[in-house]
Amino acid sequence: MIKALLQRLKVDWREYVNHTLYMNDMRRDRRRIKRAIQSAQLKNSIDGRKYYILRDLRGFPAAYNRDEIKWLKERNIIDKNDTHLEMSRAALAIVTSNKVEMQQYTAVQAKKEEE
Repeated sequence: MIKALLQRLKVDWREYVNHTLYMNDMRRDRRRIKRAIQSAQLKNSIDGRKYYILRDLRGFPAAYNRDEIKWLKERNIIDKNDTHLEMSRAALAIVTSNKVEMQQYTAVQAKKEEE
């Protein structure tokens, strides 16, 4: 009985540690996304361009404008066949000063969640 209790405690401890690590990763990822959005908002206020928050090769969120995305496509880092609609689906967020584009992005994200 004591062996079974110790075994159960070990399993519960492993589950707790794994859950804690997972939640810490989620918090860290949310902070990174917020920082990328803040960076994109600052860039947008300077040059007025549309910025996509996408994951880079290491999996970290980063803000890219159309010229940077074009450069990434030329080097086959992003699929060349991706249109602006697919970029909107892949984007974690879009930062733009145009309200119509923000509404379109929200609609695309709503369709993505429905699927």
